[in-house]
Amino acid sequence: MKKGKANILIVDSEESVRSIFSEKLQADGYDCTVAANSEKALETASTQDFDVIILDANIPGLSGMEALPRIITDHPNTCVLLTSSTADPQTAVEAIQLGAADYIPKPLDPDELEKRVKKALDKKKKQINESKDALRESENRFKLLSEAMSDGYFVIQNLEVIFANDRSAEILGYTAKEITGKSIQELLTPEVIKELWKIHKKRLGGESAPITYETHLPKKDGTLCPVELSVRLIDHEGKQAASVILRDITERKEAEEALQQSEALYRLLAENVSDVIWTLNMKGQLTYISPSITAQRGFTVEEEMAHTIEEMVAPDSIDTLRKGFSEALSSHDSNSKNVFNSQTLEMELNCKDGSTIWTESSVTYLRDSNGKPIGILGVTRDIDERKKAEKTIYEL
Repeated sequence: MKKGKANILIVDSEESVRSIFSEKLQADGYDCTVAANSEKALETASTQDFDVIILDANIPGLSGMEALPRIITDHPNTCVLLTSSTADPQTAVEAIQLGAADYIPKPLDPDELEKRVKKALDKKKKQINESKDALRESENRFKLLSEAMSDGYFVIQNLEVIFANDRSAEILGYTAKEITGKSIQELLTPEVIKELWKIHKKRLGGESAPITYETHLPKKDGTLCPVELSVRLIDHEGKQAASVILRDITERKEAEEALQQSEALYRLLAENVSDVIWTLNMKGQLTYISPSITAQRGFTVEEEMAHTIEEMVAPDSIDTLRKGFSEALSSHDSNSKNVFNSQTLEMELNCKDGSTIWTESSVTYLRDSNGKPIGILGVTRDIDERKKAEKTIYEL
């Protein structure tokens, strides 16, 4: 720090000391202000910034040692040099622990005082430069990390975007330069702002609020983009801000929509074919059966879902079913190239009215991505008339 730009406050009850110190330091190019007690010093420091405060530890009234913690708290960037007419090592240690930059016993030669002031300012300058270097390094690491993210990331403070990585801007159709500095009113629709503000108020009030939620954000071209937002409150330069991770879920939503359409078509098919479509888990329990069960065997869907295999299959066909399942499972291990091979079983099934009908079931094992069986898919057709015709021909 260059001389002439350092502002020094001298606090001492003795006018002669204040005069000698201020004259010497002013002659060396420093700007000086004086105060006769700690109370006046605190008042002056509250309206004016000082680089250095020279404070008498034993000043009457509120002593320098008593005022020191408050000065350090209220003015953390100010160097405090504590002077004392008593060379007490314990007081010196305590002063340094409280945050004083130096402890100087009296009487003090004015030239020595100037050296101590210069030393304190040089140390302060070094600390500031080191802090700036550390801040730059931290900012560079943060920027590298945020730009390497596959998700968007931005920081909002006072309802304004103060940082946005390239990915967040890309998702919304902007450049990072365009989006930085914009207010959320410019970027979001009133409906989205209302939704987000409701959640944010809960978070500010300490209430439980979702960290991650889905919404739609308007892009630069006016279209809406489905996104997943993860929001956390952070401290940015001493003030509260919102850290937001933005994930484009367009592909996921399209996949979900396609799946829903596929399932709707499947249900439409299953509910309108005369054959009965069903699925079993590996415990042999029904997990689905189509409504055509009622026309085929008289049971409602709810009634059939409650049945065991033994209740569904006539006694003479139980062995056929178990043998078929066993053969299908053993013939298609997890390394099979075609895990969707089906097997056809002819079985006699029980009807609600106590009769039985002959059916033909096409059975396929359902497998996970590793080829492990996770269930059975079956399609059962009524072949009772065909079996009766075959019996009649056989008897001729």
